[in-house]
Amino acid sequence: IIKYLAGAQTYFNRHHANLTIRFSDYTYQGEIELITSLLNEKVDGVIIYPCASTDSRHFYSRLAREDRHIVLIDKQIAGVPLCSVTSNNYQGGRLVAEHLIHNGHNNFAYASPVFTQGTSLLDRFRGFSDTLRQSGLELKREKVLIFPRDESQHVRFFAEYFSSINRRQPLAMFCATDSIAAAAYRAASECGLRIPEDVSIVGYDDLEVARMVNPPLTTVEQPYTKIGGAAA
Repeated sequence: IIKYLAGAQTYFNRHHANLTIRFSDYTYQGEIELITSLLNEKVDGVIIYPCASTDSRHFYSRLAREDRHIVLIDKQIAGVPLCSVTSNNYQGGRLVAEHLIHNGHNNFAYASPVFTQGTSLLDRFRGFSDTLRQSGLELKREKVLIFPRDESQHVRFFAEYFSSINRRQPLAMFCATDSIAAAAYRAASECGLRIPEDVSIVGYDDLEVARMVNPPLTTVEQPYTKIGGAAA
């Protein structure tokens, strides 16, 4: 988030515009209340990092119809024609698949938070799975692991999965976020799996945690400052 803000702030500074930062509780209802408050203050525009890609109360749909000056970052709201700035997540998923195939893997798994948290997550999955299929390889349904929002449960879920795999066949796992990948590292260690000999793990985002784990995490870098600047 800080890098998004830095990109936006740099652009606004050049154009003598003011940026006010507000944080919601990262819930849909919290976003509604905060954005409504900002619009009532007559701000000229709002950049939003939404908590999810769904719009159950049609709040974002109404904003789109009203032609408000709103830009989303990181994800889109399904079915809502608001401007959005994201990286090419489909291409990112494709790059991960190509990397793992190039390194001789043929046994794949995918781990992600629930897709409703962001269209970006679904795009990464599609890029990864499409590329495997186009290369004559398969991502089996039982090896697509979808995790709940509660990160405290992620290590346990990974440990349960790792305890069931065939250790004679090295596993290549694409984790849709670096935080998910960090949980996979911890669970692999608890299960006695070696990285990368038993399981190769690739993340997405290039967060600081990628350099804190051992061995360092292979990950796809997101151009956060560029996204923030483009949104501004």
